[in-house]
Amino acid sequence: MLPRPDGRMIAYELIGDWAGDPVLYCHGFPTCRLEARLAQTAAETHGFSLIAADRPGMGRSTYDPERKLTDWVSDAEALLDHLGIERCPVIGVSGGAPYAYLLASRLPDRINALSLVCPISPVNVPGVMRGMNPFVCLGLRLIHATPYLGQSVFRHLVAPVPRHWPGLLLGMVARFHPPADARLLRSREFRSLIEQSLREGLRQGGVGAALELRLLAGFTGEEVDMVP
Repeated sequence: MLPRPDGRMIAYELIGDWAGDPVLYCHGFPTCRLEARLAQTAAETHGFSLIAADRPGMGRSTYDPERKLTDWVSDAEALLDHLGIERCPVIGVSGGAPYAYLLASRLPDRINALSLVCPISPVNVPGVMRGMNPFVCLGLRLIHATPYLGQSVFRHLVAPVPRHWPGLLLGMVARFHPPADARLLRSREFRSLIEQSLREGLRQGGVGAALELRLLAGFTGEEVDMVP
């Protein structure tokens, strides 16, 4: 756990070859640091270490009702300082992509490479939701149009499903994925890790995830070029 000056705690985990080259990992939504365990074998095989941290309100990191997307830059920089890491690459997965964008943009002296996996795009881009899972589209459109109503709906009606019945959610999601992705979601080992990550990501209830979704829905891409 990393203590922050305002009293918050940031939970993190080192995964893979601890003696290898470090890579900062920005987890997806609504999961947590445990998601990075999916790459543990690859990290051990290729000699690198994933540094995966829970964003505020996700997993075991303290919830911050006032947080903004850009606040993650100072938290991540503090984590690199804490671990004695001067420079490293960053990887952003799905909902973690905007945070990876920001780190690469705001910390050019600390982040030397950027990698994105199925990154979420600003939802205001025309046509960006074409072909997207209909449940995800509905949630993003609702929270983008009415942020606080959408946040409340997600927290109280949607988040309990992956928190208590993650297998049910994954079964529904698999129906809208390409065959290769659907087969992976039916893999016992892969599914177990995703279920653990969902439960842990929502261990504080839906409050942190609901705020995270509102922040992601409000991401425009302009934040990347802003100067702190």
